[in-house]
Amino acid sequence: ALREALVVAATALVEEGGADSFSLRDAARSVGVTPSATYRHFENKGALLTAVAAAGVERLGKRMHRQLASAQRREGSPRAVATESFRDTCRAYCAFALQHPAIYRVMYGPAGLHELSRSCAEGVHGPHRILGSALDGLVTAGLLSKARRSGAEFRAWTVLHGFSTQVLDGVPAFSSAAKRTEALEDLLDFTVEGLLGRSAPRS
Repeated sequence: ALREALVVAATALVEEGGADSFSLRDAARSVGVTPSATYRHFENKGALLTAVAAAGVERLGKRMHRQLASAQRREGSPRAVATESFRDTCRAYCAFALQHPAIYRVMYGPAGLHELSRSCAEGVHGPHRILGSALDGLVTAGLLSKARRSGAEFRAWTVLHGFSTQVLDGVPAFSSAAKRTEALEDLLDFTVEGLLGRSAPRS
């Protein structure tokens, strides 16, 4: 219970001021324990941040999974539903990154890269696994060939991560919500057409 409480507290501290804004002592204070008690679970702040990253990866994956499941229940032709399900899954990824920028940076920083790699290999709800499920839907619908499906998660993720990172870095082209939405939709058009080799149907 203490381990989970420390992760929750550290997540809140990261969200509030970034990964560099607190110490292990601050996290201990947040849950009402002595600093020495934290060492039973985390040898240092880096280990705690790794746990924060792991929790972030899980939250992101579950958010994408919920969005994918919801989109797949929509009415429409199988091809249109599969296409919009993929797009919605991508939108969920970017929405999480922009709503939780500090957590996202921890996830893709030194503390989180191992957890992301592990989730790719093992996590049922890992972000790459959910992105893969959305891509599998395109295959099932007859839109994406099995040959083009191979490695498509990485190609799609590159677009999503690049977009999210540029927005978080304050690139002027994405200075307003309207510009960000338009840019993301253009990128999704580009990604879908690149994956399928043609324009995709919309619902």
